[in-house]
Amino acid sequence: MAVTLGVLGLGGWLGLRAWFGSRAQANQREVEAAFLAGDFLRARMFLEQAVQVNPRDLAARRALATFYERASPPLALERWREAVGLTPESDEARFGLANCALRLGDAATAREALAGVTEAGRATMEHQRLAAGLALLADDRPALERALARIAQLEPGDLRARFNLANLQHSSRDAPVAAIGRAALVALARGGPLAVRATIELMRPGQRAPAPDAEWDRLARELLQETAGRQPGRLALTGHLLVQPAPPAGDAAVLVRWLGELGMAREALGWLDGLKAELRDSPEVRTAHAALAAAARDWKRLQALVQDGAWGAVPADAVTLAFAAHVQREGVGVAHARAT
Repeated sequence: MAVTLGVLGLGGWLGLRAWFGSRAQANQREVEAAFLAGDFLRARMFLEQAVQVNPRDLAARRALATFYERASPPLALERWREAVGLTPESDEARFGLANCALRLGDAATAREALAGVTEAGRATMEHQRLAAGLALLADDRPALERALARIAQLEPGDLRARFNLANLQHSSRDAPVAAIGRAALVALARGGPLAVRATIELMRPGQRAPAPDAEWDRLARELLQETAGRQPGRLALTGHLLVQPAPPAGDAAVLVRWLGELGMAREALGWLDGLKAELRDSPEVRTAHAALAAAARDWKRLQALVQDGAWGAVPADAVTLAFAAHVQREGVGVAHARAT
């Protein structure tokens, strides 16, 4: 437990400061001191004492549940259940329970929590995001589309919400709906933070798509009007992908995997080498990078990535010996080579 609690760290402390700042609890100073000292077990003890002193204090229960969400999600779920049981009229408590349940894959609890949300609460962005998460978990496509559409209406500037809705519509079996989704993806693919992800989704063959080359030529003419006809669609589109500003880490990893699927490992590795270290070393990108290096048989690169933790914690000596044995096996054709 002590090791697990350590991941709460400064982020968890900052997340609970609102409660500390608004409560004149006798043990407030002790909780703050325990967090800053990294004594999370002691902090938990003080938080639980605050709940015992005033069981209906939702802020205290929220602070304790937030603490447990990183330390022990199942315990956090129970804390949120208690909060809803004591304050069933609180949308905040129900949102906390639903969010925790979704993280644990508990659709039934999330659905039950959201069912009791007030009319005013249902109009909030928080409710729509949780409803979308529940629909995704339950594989309820109509409900997911409704929630995503509502999110896009509530926050027109949320590009990720627009992308999610467009991508869902683009995959629809209903041709008019698919056309609406495609048009929205094309708009996002022309430039901006989601250009990379939107372009990749447009390049993926759909259920009614023609042969990839013909589809990509068409897409290149539509998306890259100024370069139409200068080169095959596949090259034009991948060139468009590679010159976009660096995307978020998750999208960057998708791009690396996509280029690998297209047989463009060399181009992908060159693109990775040009990224800023912070993005290149993010867990998502590093994992995709290692998989690409393995597929490209770039053993030197793969060894460095594995030693840096791309595939989890592996002793450095074990990595060195494993790759030495692999090189020996490839060089001399010995099936059971060993490196010492």
